[in-house]
Amino acid sequence: MIWSRISKRCKKTTVRLEGIGLSSQAEAFDGVQIAAMSTQIAQLTSALAESKRRREAEQRSMSETVQQITEQVMNLDRRPTTSPPDHTDYDSDDEDDLIM
Repeated sequence: MIWSRISKRCKKTTVRLEGIGLSSQAEAFDGVQIAAMSTQIAQLTSALAESKRRREAEQRSMSETVQQITEQVMNLDRRPTTSPPDHTDYDSDDEDDLIM
């Protein structure tokens, strides 16, 4: 009686596993998938590292540009300003040369 129950269970299990094939085939397929995913992970990791390197280089460049602009602005504050002449004579005789 126990053997008949075990036999029935084995038959049901065998029927359910028919579509899968041999376990070694499933393991080989899993191995191929794992290898492909490992390759993809390596590529994505490399791309991420490259992107991070470019972003950091861009940030350094922008920081240098900001520093240069800041220095230029500070130098402008130190320069003497040029003031306009005290008196500008707009009533010159040059107006007579104007032709209308």
